[in-house]
Amino acid sequence: AEQILADEPRFDLVVARAVGSVASVLELLRPVRHRFGLVALAKGPRLEAELEEARHLLKPSLFRLREIESYELRGAAARGEPLQRHVALFEPAGRAPKRGRPASGGPASAPGA
Repeated sequence: AEQILADEPRFDLVVARAVGSVASVLELLRPVRHRFGLVALAKGPRLEAELEEARHLLKPSLFRLREIESYELRGAAARGEPLQRHVALFEPAGRAPKRGRPASGGPASAPGA
């Protein structure tokens, strides 16, 4: 992955699932963080602990935690209890958030509108 990111044009999104801890994935991406816009990590119930372990990477010069979306996997639980899962979005340093489309799905408003 590091070689692809080093050689190819810039990517909007890097997605990782079951690759490693937050710290290990961000550390792998650290040298090529200028080549992508966002990192989406699919994480399990240890997310808070992993964020604490990655604290040294979550600073203005490296990565910023942009958002966490949480959800439950209801059918996959061994004892019928829902499993908590998360998608954590990170921005590399120096990336300004892009203006997206409104929640209604309509066109984004034009400048000066």
